[in-house]
Amino acid sequence: MKTLFSSLVSALLLLSSCQSSPTVVSGNTGNESGVVSTSALNASFYSEGHLDFPKWKRDNTCCTARGRKAAIASGGSHSSKIGTDIMAKGGNLVDASVATAFALAVERPHSCGIGGGGFLLLRKRKGSTYFYDFRETAPLKATRDMYLNEKGEIIPGKSTEGGAAVAVPGFVKGLYDIHKAHGSMPWEKVVKPAAELAANGYKIYPSLAEAIQRNTTELQADAYLGKLFQNDKGEWLKEGDAFVQRDLASTLNAIAKQGPKAFHQGAIAKAIVKAANDRGGILQLKDLSDYRMAQRRPILGEWRGFQVISAPPPSAGGTLMMAMLNTLAPMDLSTSRPLVDNIDRLARVMKAAYLERGVFGDSDFVGKQYQALLKDEFATKTRATIVGKGDMPTNKPLPPDDRGTAHLSAMDGLGNAVASTITINGSFGAAVGVPGTGIILNNEMDDFSSKPGEPNAYGLIGSENNSIEPRKRPVSSMTPTILVKNDEPVLAVGGAGGSRILSSVFQVVYHSTVTYPQDVRRAMFAPRLHHQGVPDRLDLEDGFPESVKASLRSNGFTVGPFKWHAQIEAVGRDADGDFVAVFDPRDEGGASAR
Repeated sequence: MKTLFSSLVSALLLLSSCQSSPTVVSGNTGNESGVVSTSALNASFYSEGHLDFPKWKRDNTCCTARGRKAAIASGGSHSSKIGTDIMAKGGNLVDASVATAFALAVERPHSCGIGGGGFLLLRKRKGSTYFYDFRETAPLKATRDMYLNEKGEIIPGKSTEGGAAVAVPGFVKGLYDIHKAHGSMPWEKVVKPAAELAANGYKIYPSLAEAIQRNTTELQADAYLGKLFQNDKGEWLKEGDAFVQRDLASTLNAIAKQGPKAFHQGAIAKAIVKAANDRGGILQLKDLSDYRMAQRRPILGEWRGFQVISAPPPSAGGTLMMAMLNTLAPMDLSTSRPLVDNIDRLARVMKAAYLERGVFGDSDFVGKQYQALLKDEFATKTRATIVGKGDMPTNKPLPPDDRGTAHLSAMDGLGNAVASTITINGSFGAAVGVPGTGIILNNEMDDFSSKPGEPNAYGLIGSENNSIEPRKRPVSSMTPTILVKNDEPVLAVGGAGGSRILSSVFQVVYHSTVTYPQDVRRAMFAPRLHHQGVPDRLDLEDGFPESVKASLRSNGFTVGPFKWHAQIEAVGRDADGDFVAVFDPRDEGGASAR
């Protein structure tokens, strides 16, 4: 790797940008060429060292596709191409997004699936916006203290593994209703490509192979999943092995023909209930048949000439990101400021925002205290607290690696944009498979507060607003976001990665509007930081200069390394008006454009 130093002037680090042909489709290996324009870097420090390209078997020209008509970035190379293929066959952006989401359920079984749920943010031409919440809900038999023992202590693992961790899936019903409202192609044609991908199979890629190896104990505990992720010799599937999901293909074909009834009623619904309850769950057929998607008013704000549209509760992401942007809005963010000063500000703004998560809950059940975070008074108060010395040291552990989510971003030349985040929560969800169906069930119940006042598995403090109630939806960090300028969408972004989704989406928005305007690729590749309040530590991605780390420590921060990353997917528009789709080089994914 080459390292380039210039005078200490600027904002955060970045990776190179490059040009590619307008209709390129780039997946896990990348196929573009380009050069680094050092005169355009305007940075104090330039390094590729924070991105491990060899791990994913690609180089620094990867991860990007450009086009004039439309573009999609997602967590899967097959999935993104399926989306643009749908548009090439006459489908609209919603058709393409729904097809991509179903394909991701096949291509990223450790991240998302039809046994989970999610959010979809849609901004249509002429300015109409829609936010759809098809997040999982607590079963009718769920109770506030269901994960506590007789002493009132949290029972380790009960909310994360096995049937008791399973919430009611909303993926199929939600995407069906969205497609019914906004799609143009027949439903069957939108779902069929995912069924074909499951039937034909694909090769196990590195991050899926890693996920299988990390979770062999959990997968082995479920007889169906143990068999699904092992070959005929009883060996765990590894990178390069063919992975065919015939049961899932059959289930998807049924959904393609019958719609959500095939999933929420009948034989498949009975199989889901049995699988969960055989592993200690509390699901009923009524939970599935009664599931309803919610349509909500998105969070709206202004940031330096851009309209920001993002996720409302039960997501904390959109509100907290807007609160961070409001806090920074009147501040001097010039790239001529010392690098450490800008990092210090971003870290303190993140910490202040994350510590407010306790006000969030399902807005169908709790009040709207979160709205106070969007007011000028909160921004003014926060600005006053981020001046001066900082955090005290802490010995709290890092939150665990979280790969149980996926995202897709899409834009077209008609003025439409989609950002959709889908999830089964943890890696392989609850590790509960539904025999004969290919379905892996979520462990979304862990996103509730098992015991208000205590942190969950991801280090986020539980609150009364997020306590467990039947049919309630748990608080989320998912942050699907769209930016609009001059009445045209210019950025669709979101990602996976548990509590780190919010901080990473925030940084891509910040960099693409301040540090590297109209350059979503540099904004995506720039090194990241993360501070979520608890643990009280600033995590820095590899590549930041040691002098910067030392300065931050002298400012009072406890500085730690990144142990795992959010995976962000974004589509933006460059200065020429081209669509630029970028998937995160920190994991695998796909970018496709027309």
